[in-house]
Amino acid sequence: MEIWAKSPVEVFLVMLVASVALFAQSARVSLGKLQNIASALDARQIVGLSVAATERSWQAPDHYTYMERDEDRRLDSVGQVKSETVDVTRTILVNGAHFEQLM
Repeated sequence: MEIWAKSPVEVFLVMLVASVALFAQSARVSLGKLQNIASALDARQIVGLSVAATERSWQAPDHYTYMERDEDRRLDSVGQVKSETVDVTRTILVNGAHFEQLM
């Protein structure tokens, strides 16, 4: 078996060229699929899907216990941090009502 590459740089370049070729080929296939999907949906459907996803995102915290971190930094005239406060609250759901606990 003959070694084709003389240095690690040549091996890297060969791998780079091969990966670019494979990526370009897969991108063409993916782009074609996306164009077919986009052409099947009109603007109203796209906006409707986006609104539904946003609503699900806004409603998700209503079903979970979660923690929030609120950082407040005060800067002086040169932009250095003069004071910093950090509040961590835990929000829990009890019988459908939200309760916040400062940690």
